[in-house]
Amino acid sequence: MNYALKLSIKLTTSKKLTIGSGGLTLISKADVPFMKIKRADDKIALFIPGSTIKGVLRTSLIRTAHLLGFKDVNTSVYPGEKVGSSDIVTSLFGWPGGSRGKIIVDSCMIEDTTQTITHVRINDKNKTAEEGALFSVEYLPIGSSFSIKIEGQNLSLEESRALFLSILELKYERVGKSGLVDVSIVESESKIPDELRKDPLIKEILEGMSK
Repeated sequence: MNYALKLSIKLTTSKKLTIGSGGLTLISKADVPFMKIKRADDKIALFIPGSTIKGVLRTSLIRTAHLLGFKDVNTSVYPGEKVGSSDIVTSLFGWPGGSRGKIIVDSCMIEDTTQTITHVRINDKNKTAEEGALFSVEYLPIGSSFSIKIEGQNLSLEESRALFLSILELKYERVGKSGLVDVSIVESESKIPDELRKDPLIKEILEGMSK
């Protein structure tokens, strides 16, 4: 039997999440790629593509698939090396030029206010500040929240378990270079088949993550 489900996931930053940097010397990379969009009320919102979160989920599953007994998992994080693979990771998340997978992650908008810090580059050799080498880092402060929607289509029980485990692992997986987020499942906005709720593993994950 296969299942369809929809999940509403709330992410809350537990460590500052870098969303951009720049200046005379660019030495810090963004944890998440984003675009700034002006809304109808002229306020600026941040747009994060669903592919970014989907990529983190893919990495989470690569790290945890063995816990569910999956073997021969393609551990590459480079999409080009996944072509033709049929393991649990590519079954769920697809590969370029082939199947798009069974998981759809919607893009999201972030309305929380960002903060910016200016830094001075330090010379690694003499440990002194380099004159004029300034750069700024824009980030979401700790406690900032945003929501994403995840849809699963035609999932087997094993694939459903793998999806929930990858979501749980998001709590421990770095988003980008150093970002960390707390993760919860918003039950009131999610649609999960009763058969999946009764599965011991999925039930335990839901009990620990639901709000």
